[in-house]
Amino acid sequence: MNMQQYTAQKGPVQQNIEQQNAAAQNTAADIEEYFFNGYCKAKNQTNLVTCEYTMEPCGLCLERILGCDYLECQYNKDCDIVKKALAKEDE
Repeated sequence: MNMQQYTAQKGPVQQNIEQQNAAAQNTAADIEEYFFNGYCKAKNQTNLVTCEYTMEPCGLCLERILGCDYLECQYNKDCDIVKKALAKEDE
């Protein structure tokens, strides 16, 4: 059975699921995770955050910070953890 016959046997829902899975696998492969820790003034304790980067032609690009509400934090201008995460882009 060739690919065209196989695809013809599958319904549109199955084809859509397979396309989404393939896209998710490609996206996941393009994401690099790094961990940074340091003192968090908002939590008044040390904090470990996970940062997701994508590889762009110019280098790493920070996409998401997990475990930190940086945009809403009152101390975001002085955050050592996020400074480390942003510095990773410049390496």
